[in-house]
Amino acid sequence: MSAEQGKQQSAVKGFTYYTAYTLLLAGNNYVQLFLFKETVGVSTFQLTFIRGILCALLVVLMLLAKGHSIKGRLVDPVDRTTFKPLIMRAF
Repeated sequence: MSAEQGKQQSAVKGFTYYTAYTLLLAGNNYVQLFLFKETVGVSTFQLTFIRGILCALLVVLMLLAKGHSIKGRLVDPVDRTTFKPLIMRAF
């Protein structure tokens, strides 16, 4: 594959990812608007929390579907020297 073909494939891939991102973002905004209108008693924090939990679940399912080890992707790359600051940043 030549450099020109690589650039062309990269441009097509970038356009595809950007289009998918835009469509998913628009869909997310419409669903969020619907939820805010329909669930009057629910706070913004509650809806944001539920959305975060669902997104984390989707990431875990995506890793499992691709055959990746969750521990191998999320835990093993962290060495002991950065573990303590990482925990402090998380809280």
